[in-house]
Amino acid sequence: MRKAWKNTALLALVGVLLLFGSESNAAENRFVAIGSGKVTGAYYPVGGAIARTLNRNRDEHGLR
Repeated sequence: MRKAWKNTALLALVGVLLLFGSESNAAENRFVAIGSGKVTGAYYPVGGAIARTLNRNRDEHGLR
């Protein structure tokens, strides 16, 4: 149940970020800062997953 909650929250956050980035030009990258906590904490892997997801498709939405 806890993992499902984290996955749902991650998908919701990525969706919101993609909505804000949909108006930008593909050649113009905008940087997004993600606060995730300590390296040994629970939120660090979540922040890394969000960053990888955004960077993977940055040409489409302009967020980096």
